[in-house]
Amino acid sequence: MEQTSNPLHSARATDVVIIDAGVTNSHALLKNIPSQAAVHYLSPTGDGLEQIGDILSNYRNLKSVHLLAHGSSAQLQLGNSWVNPATLNHRAKQVQSWQAALSPTADIFLYGCHVASTVEGKAFVSDLATLTGADIAASDNLTGDATQGGDWTLEYQLGDLEPHRISQQLALSNYDQVLQVTVLNFNDPTPSLEPATTDVFRFQNVATVGGQSIDALVTVSNINNATLTNLDDNGSFPERFQPVIRHDGGANAISSIRFDFQLVQAGTTTPLAATNVFFSAQDVDGNGSANSVREFVEVINAETVFIDDPTFLELAASLAGGIRHRVINSSNVQSGIGTDDRYEIYSYLGDTVTNFSIVAGNDVGSANCSGASCPRQNSWTFDISDIQVIDFSDAPSTYGVPSHAGTAVTTLRLGTARDGDSGPIPSADALGDDNNGSDDEDGVTLAPLNASDTSYSIQASSLSVTNSTGGPATLHAWVDFDGNGTFDSDEYTSQPVQNGISSPDGALTWSGAGVSGMSGGTTTYARFRITTDGGINANTPGGFARDGEVEDHALAITTPVNPDIDNNFCQVSSDMMFILDKSGSVSLSERRLQRDAVMAMLNYLVDNNITSRVGIVRFDSTSATVIGYTDVTAANLPTFESALNTNYVNIGGGATNWEAGFQQAISLGVSPGSPDVVFFFADGNINSGGSPNDEALQFKQAGAHIYGIGIQSLDIDDFLDITDGSNTTQFDAALDNANSADYVEVNSYDDLADDMTSLLRSLCPPATNNPNVLLVKRITRVNGLTENGGTNLNVYVDDPSYEYDDNTLGSPAPTPLDTEYWPTPSTFLLGATNGGQTRPGDEVEYTIYFLSTGTSTAVGVQFCDKVPSFQTFVPDAFNAVPPAPSGGVGANRGIAVEYNGSLLSFTNDADGDTAQYYPPGSTLPAVCDNAPAQTEDNGAIVVNLGDLPQATGVGTPATSYGAVRFRARVK
Repeated sequence: MEQTSNPLHSARATDVVIIDAGVTNSHALLKNIPSQAAVHYLSPTGDGLEQIGDILSNYRNLKSVHLLAHGSSAQLQLGNSWVNPATLNHRAKQVQSWQAALSPTADIFLYGCHVASTVEGKAFVSDLATLTGADIAASDNLTGDATQGGDWTLEYQLGDLEPHRISQQLALSNYDQVLQVTVLNFNDPTPSLEPATTDVFRFQNVATVGGQSIDALVTVSNINNATLTNLDDNGSFPERFQPVIRHDGGANAISSIRFDFQLVQAGTTTPLAATNVFFSAQDVDGNGSANSVREFVEVINAETVFIDDPTFLELAASLAGGIRHRVINSSNVQSGIGTDDRYEIYSYLGDTVTNFSIVAGNDVGSANCSGASCPRQNSWTFDISDIQVIDFSDAPSTYGVPSHAGTAVTTLRLGTARDGDSGPIPSADALGDDNNGSDDEDGVTLAPLNASDTSYSIQASSLSVTNSTGGPATLHAWVDFDGNGTFDSDEYTSQPVQNGISSPDGALTWSGAGVSGMSGGTTTYARFRITTDGGINANTPGGFARDGEVEDHALAITTPVNPDIDNNFCQVSSDMMFILDKSGSVSLSERRLQRDAVMAMLNYLVDNNITSRVGIVRFDSTSATVIGYTDVTAANLPTFESALNTNYVNIGGGATNWEAGFQQAISLGVSPGSPDVVFFFADGNINSGGSPNDEALQFKQAGAHIYGIGIQSLDIDDFLDITDGSNTTQFDAALDNANSADYVEVNSYDDLADDMTSLLRSLCPPATNNPNVLLVKRITRVNGLTENGGTNLNVYVDDPSYEYDDNTLGSPAPTPLDTEYWPTPSTFLLGATNGGQTRPGDEVEYTIYFLSTGTSTAVGVQFCDKVPSFQTFVPDAFNAVPPAPSGGVGANRGIAVEYNGSLLSFTNDADGDTAQYYPPGSTLPAVCDNAPAQTEDNGAIVVNLGDLPQATGVGTPATSYGAVRFRARVK
């Protein structure tokens, strides 16, 4: 099927479908149109007959033309005007030119409500048949949705028409509207007074709806300073309602009369509703004398009331709760019953109308009305052809009904063209006012919306606007984030739109409390209104705007992905939540096996020094906490096992309520980081309570990853909604994909502990035996003093060429890994890397600081430090420091070790204590071979520090760090 809004050349086309712009949601009509049909759309801004002629000029030998438009008796809405018998007579030659495109046996199908429902309508069809030479079919009742009384049968036919597939497909289209705008015709020269009343008048046959004739009961009431000299002047424009009201109130007074209209079944008082009723007050003017009579009209309970721009009218204070306009100056006058738009009031009364009210009258100034100028004639029409193009909304009706006055070539619009509608068209897909076969609301390109979002933005580059009004306008926007069917004020944002600019000043951005309550996998709605009307604000997603356009869009809310687990999950303190199945399908032995699986995972965490907290809850038909978030330590393992036995294993179960389990887990906290991961164990599907999707969503929105653990009878499909939807991935140990997997398949309870440990092992690989000891060497004294010739030796020096003498982790990380566990470096790692000038005989003290930092204890630690050249080891440097208990009695002590809160001195001899000095020329132990940078043969100290546990925090434990000192004298 070819679709275009411009003339379409197609040698293959044998059938043409022409759709008027006023036919909304037309894409629903075209789903099954045959491929040999060409589809065209009439612009709302152009002449309808002229456009049809241009379209048909591109074809020859057509078998059929299908014309879809709003209709009423003897007329069709085509483009920017209505075509009626007078139009056909005036433009006969133009319509005759269509014959060049038609085959000798061509058929024309007119799909419009009630076109042939009257004698005049049948004559209209006959005239068209004569001009085109075609056989013609037209409707004499409602055309469209059967639930609204319509059908797709064209009851009135002239000629021998062939049954056509397009007609058959239209009937199968499930189109949910009717092609009708109700025109009220008050051409009743003798309206009758209703029995037993003095003020209710019946106008017969004002319209036909659903095949039933409608009368209008008009009640005249609230007469104030006025006389109704003529209920309806039929002398000119007999189809209009034209009351004549005389002012009786004198100077500086208001006169008025109220007219209440009730639509009823003909000959009865039974109310009937008319579809899409419009109203226009055509001739609201003055009497020509300065400061004298100014006419006014007030419309009550209408969907929309507005005036033209420019206008001679102004808004005035309401008299009866409606919207009142009056002529600005009494000297503004039209001759007779004029048609100048500047004197007109326009109104859309509603999509389903049974009654409405209008108040009319005169404001009289200080120049008193007298004589022939006092009676003023109103001229009211109820025909869409007399109304400016109005743009309506098409989101569901709960969102309110906005409307914007203007023209199709408006200076203020969204996208490439402005819509014009014959009424609001609420639809589930917000495409009700589609006029071109695809979504023609093209002013906004929506950004994706995720249920986990806490803010939402549409960039200015995604917003196409036109503003050539000469001044600034505003783009107003609402999104129904919480899906409650209304646009709330906290779901609103806006941006200015400057004159001559094609996008707003900035992005439309929503944040705060309004961006909440979203449900993934659902559809919500967004509304955009561009206008200069200052009455539009956060609280007016509905209502009238004097210019601009409205666009509604359906917006899908996607389900947030199940967040992948960070690679450093096991290197930081993480919280884990276990939700255990205790329903009646889980036996005692199976509850024990769930317990054993949890304990196996906790033991794994302890064995591999993985810092974490774990909380455990259980569920059956209800839920309870087994143990709140508790640190996982070796000391706490019995506490976990006891809680599992007491609060889980030894308690029987009932029905299976997954939602209860998640709700219990939520009660322990879902703020970001609590928990980081949820393990959900289940061996049976839900048979109690609701879906846990919303609760699972809360965890995912907070950043937690959910694993579905399907035991025995369950499979991956059972966990899609609570994990990652269609992207849910099964854990495979061979793929080592635990960080991104969402589901663990457990074929048997006997496999549960192994499968869960395998998952945890993939998440947190076993710690490798990778000890490491860091060394920092400094000069700490010269001649026993911490200052040498102005050089401070009692200061912290951060050597920029050495990664390991501070608690700042290097980036990129060096090898071996850096540390942040030194005792406070600025007070612990004291000393200089350059001790200043020395001379022969000066005594220099060296301090070597050490720290065990790795993944495990450093076993049997020894280190060797050679005495610098041109210096001599001082053998008795630390004789005054308390000796280590294992050293030789009376021997000199030239080595000191500060460790685990104690400072002890060690002998230089090989007498069994921790340290030893090797004089020059000695055979050094193998440990000294590991210091290739030290090539001196001037003696060395060797210290055996034994086993040093790895640091787990700053200065923790105290046995993970210390310092070794020795002194040497300059030769």
